Amino acid sequence: MSPLARLAPLAAILPALAPTATAQVAREDAEIAPITLAGGARFGTAIAIDGDLAVIAAPENSAPTPANGSVLVYERDSLGHWGQGQTISGDSGSSLQRFGTTVDLSGTRFIAGSPFAFQVADIYERGIGGSWSRVAQFTKPIGDVNNWANAVAIDGDTAVVVSNSVGNPFTPKGRAYLYERDALGVWNVAGSFEGTQSTVLLDDSFGSDVELEGDLVVVGAGKEKEAGIAKAGAVYVAERGAAGGWSLLQRLVEPTVQADALFGDSVCLRDGVLFVGASGAATAAGANAGEVHVFERNLAGTFVHTLTIAPSDAAAGDFFGAALDVDPSGARLVVGTPGADTNAAPTGACYLFERRADGTWFESLRVVHSNPGTSDQLGGSTGQSVALSDDVALLGTPGRNSFFGTVQVLEFGTLYHGDDVLSLAAGGTQHLFLRGGADAANDVYLVLGSFTGDAPGVVLAPGVVLPLVVDAYTNLALSLGTSVFPAVGGLGADGERDAALTLPPGVLPWLAGKTIYHAYLTVDLTTFAPGASNAVSLSFVP
Repeated sequence: MSPLARLAPLAAILPALAPTATAQVAREDAEIAPITLAGGARFGTAIAIDGDLAVIAAPENSAPTPANGSVLVYERDSLGHWGQGQTISGDSGSSLQRFGTTVDLSGTRFIAGSPFAFQVADIYERGIGGSWSRVAQFTKPIGDVNNWANAVAIDGDTAVVVSNSVGNPFTPKGRAYLYERDALGVWNVAGSFEGTQSTVLLDDSFGSDVELEGDLVVVGAGKEKEAGIAKAGAVYVAERGAAGGWSLLQRLVEPTVQADALFGDSVCLRDGVLFVGASGAATAAGANAGEVHVFERNLAGTFVHTLTIAPSDAAAGDFFGAALDVDPSGARLVVGTPGADTNAAPTGACYLFERRADGTWFESLRVVHSNPGTSDQLGGSTGQSVALSDDVALLGTPGRNSFFGTVQVLEFGTLYHGDDVLSLAAGGTQHLFLRGGADAANDVYLVLGSFTGDAPGVVLAPGVVLPLVVDAYTNLALSLGTSVFPAVGGLGADGERDAALTLPPGVLPWLAGKTIYHAYLTVDLTTFAPGASNAVSLSFVP
């Protein structure tokens, strides 16, 4: 009997199998660790991704000189593996340049800021042979006082470089400079705009983060005062006019202004929707719990607050919102939370939120490291330590391995997992998180497995392939004899469901050294159209 035929009589039992409503703890799919850096490099402090390319900064890399800084280029192959490519280091010849303190990537160009000893912003391009070379360098304009290039962004032929301090050194203001690339490949100044509030010298407020999308640029000023309230934070939005000039459009503050909220610590702009992190905000969970605010543009062209997002298990000191990013489709939001606890230690976490068809958001997963350390800072302490593409998230852990730093890889799909290695002697559980999305809402599902592998898979319908090889374990699952529970049931209104495979200690010793795979299929009970998830693996050790 086919898998689809076995699902037909299940409709009657679905009401008894209600989906789990709370977000669960998932693990990374892989870890990126560089092979060419010195210790204490803080690899993963700033990350940018575009398709199969990523640039990951290590601003404290001490090659060739202390804290000279490096940016490493990674490319994903057809199997999904991220391979390390060229390593580009600061070229000032002096210590403390911290090249790559902030980075951004657009196509085959990236920009890197060096806001410290040698204050420049550099643009690199990949050539025909695949090597990267610098094509432009923007230097600190006359009159800028401090932290030139403390935030940078690039989008096609437009770039923005932010300076924290301009003008009078005792009452400086921040300024953002816009550059455009002409037909000859030359980058020229296209305009600038200034913050409206004075900042404190050496306080990196204006430019805590920056985002550039089309004709809009957003600059966070996470430590800026508002109505005399210290470190309340603000966000500046500027727009390119029809004539090409840039002008300030709006200054945004937190809906309820509070001290030390750090509103603007991180910003992201997707299709005119603005996400702003306030990682220091006090909430019902306590001080510095943090929150994320969503603003949407109205018909008048101004941004209006529409939503506040916070995790279900928020706690004081989490700093939720220290970093955030939204995938290009605008359907997934990942929020870095470097102070979040795992096993009662502040190792950091990242939260995945998914957008419903009606535009609202629900909390889907809490992502933590499979082997967390107390200095990991998963989710980072900078607005740029998480980055999303259409099908993957890169999550910085710049404090991991004594601040050497690594990056965690979370592959998007409709099936996520908890631990992917189990000890047979100790026993354990692999949690499986079914996240079919709105298209699979209320569908019936069946979790299946394979000892053999995930390719070439089983064709359920034209263009729908269940990524499992049918073998004895698949047949066991079809007869509902697998250890996964609940292996069959109904997905919720958001297409969600949580299941788990649990093995008691000391059973099935013959599984040592082997790997099994799970995936699930779905059936729409109205149209009987099938669907299939991705596969996840589980390996066994003695």
